[in-house]
Amino acid sequence: MTVRTATVRDESQLMSLCRALHQDNGIFTMDDDLVYRMLHSILQPEQDKVGGGVIGVIDGDDELAAAICIMFSHFWYSHDVHLEELFNFVRPEYRRTTYGREMLEFAKRCQQTLGLPLFTGIVTNKRLEAKVTMYRKKLGPPAGAFFVVGATWQNEETRPCDDLWVNRHADRGSKQVESILPARMTTMTLPMMPIASAK
Repeated sequence: MTVRTATVRDESQLMSLCRALHQDNGIFTMDDDLVYRMLHSILQPEQDKVGGGVIGVIDGDDELAAAICIMFSHFWYSHDVHLEELFNFVRPEYRRTTYGREMLEFAKRCQQTLGLPLFTGIVTNKRLEAKVTMYRKKLGPPAGAFFVVGATWQNEETRPCDDLWVNRHADRGSKQVESILPARMTTMTLPMMPIASAK
């Protein structure tokens, strides 16, 4: 496996990779200071007093080719700790490699070593079916789904990601049918909701 554990010496390269990730698949604006603080809390948790986790990286020619960021976390209703994948990214120029699968193997190894549940997933508007297929092969069947409503991707695609929702099995010799039909939206007036201003 070509994945190694990142150290504080990789911080600037990780920032560069996070900017590339945001440009490729971001939804909201990126705040460099927030990203730096998140990386710092994982790479130097003893100084930060919060956070903790692990970042796996693969070295490219003159940059980090790929990284997966896994943080210790817990659900809102429990103090039980689990592993939460924050991002898993391979730079576009390195995608004709096994790096994506190696990132998932690294995550599985972290889960097995630490004995904590791992939560990982895919939020994207590109090549969803191929990515979900890879995740299923490595991690088993998914548990749930994400829906993004009213947001604009940084790298917007013209075609929606609905390949996944097509039933690939013929039904008694008939043509393949969609397992989920497009949702029918109803227009209705919604009450105005007050929005608290940030302090």
